[in-house]
Amino acid sequence: MLTQAYISANNYEKAEEAANKTVAIAENTYGMDSIETAISLTKLGSLLRKESLYDEGLKVCLRADHIFALAHCDDPEVTFELLNTLTGIYRHLHRYDKVEAAFRQCLGIKPAEREPFRKAVLESHLASYYEEGGDLVKAEECYRKAACIQLSSSFNDRSLSAQIMHLYAGLLKKLDRLPEAEAMLTKAKAIKPREDEEPRELLDPH
Repeated sequence: MLTQAYISANNYEKAEEAANKTVAIAENTYGMDSIETAISLTKLGSLLRKESLYDEGLKVCLRADHIFALAHCDDPEVTFELLNTLTGIYRHLHRYDKVEAAFRQCLGIKPAEREPFRKAVLESHLASYYEEGGDLVKAEECYRKAACIQLSSSFNDRSLSAQIMHLYAGLLKKLDRLPEAEAMLTKAKAIKPREDEEPRELLDPH
């Protein structure tokens, strides 16, 4: 996909231009309120979030959400991507009344592809949100859930496992649970990514 190629090359101006063209093509080919248009809008909204254009991204994503609702779309892959993007946008806009609900909706969706990975990442993001807001008890509960998920046999992303443990250890230190924090850090440091495993960023900097 041309948009993704531009993103990989860090050319966000061209990526946004390509994404807007894709939306226009979907509108002209399938209709303004088609699923194809909503999917294109979701991709554009995700890109706008990466560019820190949160207000613009919110408008685009809410339009996509409206179309999905009209079409009674229950495809977990597309609805997950939209909600995940909305969660990040709401968080940066300090719309805390919307953030937790969006997180919870994401956790309720069960995409077939890489479900344990996604759940672990979402629980970690939610933990980070609680930690940021000062609710360390809820944050600890979410980090604990993420840690349990990444210990399951179906979760094999070692790079993310180490990141989750590092974040959990940091929170345990804040809670003055130092022995547990040190034990968690020791486990994290012992995890070595496989040679064929690409590093991943758990927490989206955008």
